[in-house]
Amino acid sequence: MLKWTPIERYGEGGYAIYRVPSIVCTQAGTLLICYECRYGGDWSAMDLVVRRSEDGGETWSEREIVALGHGVDAVHNGILFADGDAVHLIYHRNYRRVFYRRSDDDGRTWSPPREITEALLPLRVRYNWTVLAAGPGHGLTTSRGRLIVPVWVSANRALITSHHPSVVTTLYSDDHGASWRCGEIIWDSADFVDPNESVLAELPDGRFMINCRHETGGDARKVGFSPDGVHDWQGFFFDEKLVDPVCAAGMAQGDGRLWFVNCAARRDEGRVRLTVRQSEDGGVSWSKRCEIAAEGGYSDIAYDPSRRTLFVVAETGRAVAGETFSFGLSVCKVPLACLN
Repeated sequence: MLKWTPIERYGEGGYAIYRVPSIVCTQAGTLLICYECRYGGDWSAMDLVVRRSEDGGETWSEREIVALGHGVDAVHNGILFADGDAVHLIYHRNYRRVFYRRSDDDGRTWSPPREITEALLPLRVRYNWTVLAAGPGHGLTTSRGRLIVPVWVSANRALITSHHPSVVTTLYSDDHGASWRCGEIIWDSADFVDPNESVLAELPDGRFMINCRHETGGDARKVGFSPDGVHDWQGFFFDEKLVDPVCAAGMAQGDGRLWFVNCAARRDEGRVRLTVRQSEDGGVSWSKRCEIAAEGGYSDIAYDPSRRTLFVVAETGRAVAGETFSFGLSVCKVPLACLN
């Protein structure tokens, strides 16, 4: 029996809803989750918080606010990176500004915020974006120490709060967060509509794979490859094995395997059947799976090699398409033996 631990409940704890989680397992085996505490929808006032678990997800610390919205700003899309002894955090303010913080004590304390929006300003020469957000989910720390995360940007001067149309790029650091740059636009073609929230993995052959949510139609997520996660994206295809109802997903890797979590459902079914899949061949096939919840929403996944356990943090209480919904957050422990 899989164990779910409630983190936040809809309408309780001083906020209306809790959304868009990120999870990492640090080198010390500590689990960190970051998420939005909202007073309403995407553009409502919200705060960004972090919680820690030092006992494999059995208990969690109280919320620590890492970015305040002051009752006015949307502070959103917190992206955690586990990087040796350090933990990095990227977050956003009002879909236009990007900030960075670092922890050197396993997420107990954080450096002062530093704005890094300038890293994405050169992109405006080609794509004059009006809103942006990294992730959601966690960032990837590569085998060579690069910090990298997908970013979607939207350009709509007629309606500057719109998330459409959009393209995807990557944001990366080669000096452990000291400086940041953006990569090439990955997709910008008329036959691929509004690529947006994406996840990354480093493959055994050294290439990088991006897996993308989009609005093109059909039920399959789209995949592409790059030699470095920054340039020369190619080999795009719709992965019919990974059906998706247009929702954010999560991806993790470790011990030569990939894990992918999403609502494994068609668009007309809604955000149901939250499922973890495992690949042992770099995402060519997904040979094992486990449905972990009947309903779901945005989710992220982390691997703890010391416990040989996956941890999924997910929005809970999401109803099927066309019906009302509510959001809390819960964490599920998924031992590898559960995948079959």
